[in-house]
Amino acid sequence: MTAILPELIASIPEMAQAFAELFGASAPQAALMAVGGVLVGVSVLVFGYITLGAVSSMLLPTPGRGRTHQ
Repeated sequence: MTAILPELIASIPEMAQAFAELFGASAPQAALMAVGGVLVGVSVLVFGYITLGAVSSMLLPTPGRGRTHQ
């Protein structure tokens, strides 16, 4: 497990170089990668927002629910 993390961190510049080569290869490839990045980014934001709302509703009390004491 400890050998995996340095290898992963060391591969980040290689990954950036590979993506740069793909973006520079042709316009359609660059457009497809950009659209894919936007789709992934939007879905992560939407599901993150939904998850944050679910967790906060479990942990925080909601005013107006429950019995009122008279």
